[in-house]
Amino acid sequence: MSLGRGGNRTASTGSTTKPFDPALHQFGIAPDVVRLAVRHCDETGRYPQLGAGAVDRIKVFLDLKDWVSLAKARLGRPERPEDLRVYEAQRRATAARRVLVPLTVATYIEVGRVSSLRQRTDLADVTPRSPVSSPSLGSPS
Repeated sequence: MSLGRGGNRTASTGSTTKPFDPALHQFGIAPDVVRLAVRHCDETGRYPQLGAGAVDRIKVFLDLKDWVSLAKARLGRPERPEDLRVYEAQRRATAARRVLVPLTVATYIEVGRVSSLRQRTDLADVTPRSPVSSPSLGSPS
């Protein structure tokens, strides 16, 4: 990683994570996850810039446990009765572009630590889809 314009970290191909390899190994974070997160950050600009279209939208930041609850609700296996209602309300509000649900670097790292491919896929299926339509956000399925 290097410092780009405005002090932002930017990713380059190759040894993006080399200075951080010992820490990544110690904490069990895959270098590919860091490269993906850095690339995502580079494409979306500095926080809290979310673009002009985000000004009037509600921003909802979710922790991994919340994404897991949404994924289980999406699959018809909610842990709590309200989880399905929350999932449906969040899906409708995001589709109507009233709500933004950003994916954070922490979410990328936490999902990268999930050992089950099926569970990671279930999480990916409920997270925002289109970084093109909204800088770091999109509509969950």
